[in-house]
Amino acid sequence: MAIEPVSNFILLEGYARGSLCGDWTAALEEACTGLVVEVIQSTADEAKALRRHAETDLGAHHSPDLFHGQHEVSKATSLALARDVR
Repeated sequence: MAIEPVSNFILLEGYARGSLCGDWTAALEEACTGLVVEVIQSTADEAKALRRHAETDLGAHHSPDLFHGQHEVSKATSLALARDVR
């Protein structure tokens, strides 16, 4: 999925042919044909193909999605919290 964040306009919604970097890039290029679009940031999980798609193919900044930050925090605090519950 590719969304323009200010207007919430959906540029691309669907499945790529595969999970390779080139598949994601091809799908986005096809969706943006005829549009003047500059991708400056990508937010996705930490999959290598998605990072490469953003950083190498698009020249954009990659930001991990919220889950990864929350997961790291919960790993650091969940043991102590579980002890208190028990």
